[in-house]
Amino acid sequence: MPKQASNTQIPLAPWYRERLDDYAHRTLGCERFCPYACRPMNREKRQAMFERLRAANPHPTSELHYHDPFQLLVAVILSAQATDKGVNKATARLFPVAGTPEAILELGEEELKRYIKTIGLFNSKAANIIKTCRILVERHGGRVPEERKVLETLSGVGRKTANVVLNTAFGHPTMAVDTHIFRVANRTRIAPGKTPLEVEQRLLRLVPREFHQDAHHWLILHGRYVCVARKPKCRECRIVDLCEYKEKQTTQIATQVRKRLESVEPKAPTTKSTPAMFSSDRTSMRRVFTDAWRKFRNREPLQPLEQMVAEVVRQHPEYHRLLEQGENVLDKDFLPEGRETNPFLHMGMHISLQEQLTSDRPTGIHDLYQRLAGLLGDAHEAEHRIMECLGLSLWQAQRTGGLPDEQAYLECVRKLVG
Repeated sequence: MPKQASNTQIPLAPWYRERLDDYAHRTLGCERFCPYACRPMNREKRQAMFERLRAANPHPTSELHYHDPFQLLVAVILSAQATDKGVNKATARLFPVAGTPEAILELGEEELKRYIKTIGLFNSKAANIIKTCRILVERHGGRVPEERKVLETLSGVGRKTANVVLNTAFGHPTMAVDTHIFRVANRTRIAPGKTPLEVEQRLLRLVPREFHQDAHHWLILHGRYVCVARKPKCRECRIVDLCEYKEKQTTQIATQVRKRLESVEPKAPTTKSTPAMFSSDRTSMRRVFTDAWRKFRNREPLQPLEQMVAEVVRQHPEYHRLLEQGENVLDKDFLPEGRETNPFLHMGMHISLQEQLTSDRPTGIHDLYQRLAGLLGDAHEAEHRIMECLGLSLWQAQRTGGLPDEQAYLECVRKLVG
């Protein structure tokens, strides 16, 4: 029987709806957390998977609208942290007016911004597109080069963008690993890896050659519409019996764990005047962070909770640019397998810890924090150290189906103090 802490006094704020795996990866180490993760599925399953995906969509292609390699290149640059639908709306206005490098240079950066201002990060994207157009005109006769190294010298073009252009425009058997492919490759274990590059290299090595040309599109579409980030549609999946995603058979257990956690979480009504910090919806909870930061920057009045949130955000300048994307970041996945830090989880942990320190729950946490802050000479870093213990405690509780063990949590913090 797993050890449980009865009547736990650890305040559970809503950040547990984010992936606690992030903390487990850093604290336990990947080998202990997911020792199976580096073993891909067998060859027969991979073959069967792609045969089914091909049968359902024999001629897949990009959902971006374009007429030539240059327009595809521009569309892919615009698609970073944006939806294909949003990009298509912008390029439907832009390309009839300026669909070549020469035409966009003649249009100019400020006028280009007017056409793409509905897309996130449009200022930097406009600057990159202008620089890329100038390079194409001056060095390549206005044509898009068909070599990866040359493509990656263009402004705003990284490995993923180069792979998309090489595959879609020129027919090269490349794998452009975006967030969808990264998720599907790791979830199904077609080609698990810790980084996009590792996943790309494994896909090229493990996917049967007959599927190389179209595998990129099949995996993107599968991740975009079926194997979605938050609630994969396993009942609609044509490869569910081949997929090795463990959670597809443990949904009921996960639901029971969540209900148990919610039974000890403080509740607060969500109204127009109260931020939805206690909403069961991850998107609503994230919106509290983006809205509080927007109001803080605009010097609008803040409620007490929003003041706390805005102060935590202020202390993390590395997240400011992300939060300023507003709605565009609410559904983004931050995958620990890719060594990404989830900013909402991280800042939510700060808020939860501050609530514990204010109420001294569990008893003794405030004194331990004061001692640790004194030893380190840095209160913010002391919070980070304790957050590792807290995140691990709650992650273990979710894994075992029990409640958080406050004594184990306090003992972990005591070891930090020495």
